[in-house]
Amino acid sequence: MDSPYIAVLFPGVGYNTHKPLLYYSAKLMQSYGYDLCYLNYENMPKRVGSDKELMRQAVEAGYESVENTLSGINFGGYERVVFIGKSIGTIIATRYASEHSIDAVQIWYTPLIETFSYADTVDSKKSVAFIGDKDQWSDVNMVKAAAKEKGIKLYSYPDCNHSLENSDVFGNMNKLNDVMKRTDEFIKGIKW
Repeated sequence: MDSPYIAVLFPGVGYNTHKPLLYYSAKLMQSYGYDLCYLNYENMPKRVGSDKELMRQAVEAGYESVENTLSGINFGGYERVVFIGKSIGTIIATRYASEHSIDAVQIWYTPLIETFSYADTVDSKKSVAFIGDKDQWSDVNMVKAAAKEKGIKLYSYPDCNHSLENSDVFGNMNKLNDVMKRTDEFIKGIKW
């Protein structure tokens, strides 16, 4: 523990920490002096897609990996804890915080509706989410309704898929810039 702050990155099934949303989130947190913890999942099913049973298996396998990896971290020793999740990682991050009573700030990139089943234990003022309105792996309308019900700020990006992208390469870079600016503003605005 070199810093009083830690950010934990929870990837998606096919979206690892080297991809733009998580890569630049890590760089942002690092610029604020956060220790970084990059997670990887073991024994994940391939090609989960919209198959509910494979999704359940992926969440369980991912959660088991996270339990093992994070067991040596004393989150109580940090002044600030930030969990950054992408897709299935949003479910695992929220569940882990809930089951271990960790008061973690939650940043969710393309959350799945199952993420909100653990959202009762998160502080809505310390949570933010981003989704594309053409997200093929998430029920966008249900996510929007759940975020509104829980009081969690949700940014929606028109014509964007589960990676917050579409076919416009330069437009995607502008969107990524917007997402990172909003993430930065969110972090700066938290009352620790």
